Amino acid sequence: MTDRLSDVEIGVDSLLETAPCGFVSFTDDGTIRVTNAMLRDMLGYTRDELAGIRVESLFNVGTRIFYQTHFFPLLKLHGRADEIFLLLRAKSGEDIGVLCNAVRRERGGEWISDCVLMRVTERQKFEDALLRAKKEAEEANEQLERQALELEMSQQQLLEQAEERARLRHCVTTARCTSLKVVTLRMLEEVAGERVASALGLSPENVAVLLHRAKAALRGCMTEPLRGSAD
Repeated sequence: MTDRLSDVEIGVDSLLETAPCGFVSFTDDGTIRVTNAMLRDMLGYTRDELAGIRVESLFNVGTRIFYQTHFFPLLKLHGRADEIFLLLRAKSGEDIGVLCNAVRRERGGEWISDCVLMRVTERQKFEDALLRAKKEAEEANEQLERQALELEMSQQQLLEQAEERARLRHCVTTARCTSLKVVTLRMLEEVAGERVASALGLSPENVAVLLHRAKAALRGCMTEPLRGSAD
């Protein structure tokens, strides 16, 4: 029976060594007892390089602080911690994101914490994609708001121009016949002064005088409200 258990233990150690996830065991003072091949390959270390060093040396600066203030106290209080996001520091200096599940239990006369570490590169890509999508949506929304404001301003300008043109036509209809023709051709239809003079049988000077008088009358008329307009 003893030999059979030993065989099982050897088998478990072999499976753990080749498991498709990182694994590390460490004591309460942080001394690493065991690592597996996946973790060593992930971080670029050999077995001997990791043996006996502190587990905090595998973390980046932010995760070291988090480990001391939150992760290990939580593990010590409850005996386990699930789906904790940590940033490991590889030998190359690269930060590697992992999700950690950990349990703390007494083994061989000392307290040992066993941690399974799953790399989360795809999750990071997904989160980055979500952030990009959110930014693009916000930018699109801002653009729509700008376009709506520009459209509102354009509509307001068109309304003001239409109102001014209606007021101008109203004022023109109150002018004398000859002055009416001058104003219509010059101001509304934008016909050149010489052509207006030729069409009406007037001299350019007479056209200029009539236009000047009409403008003076129109300025006074334009300040009056249109008939039928709302107060």
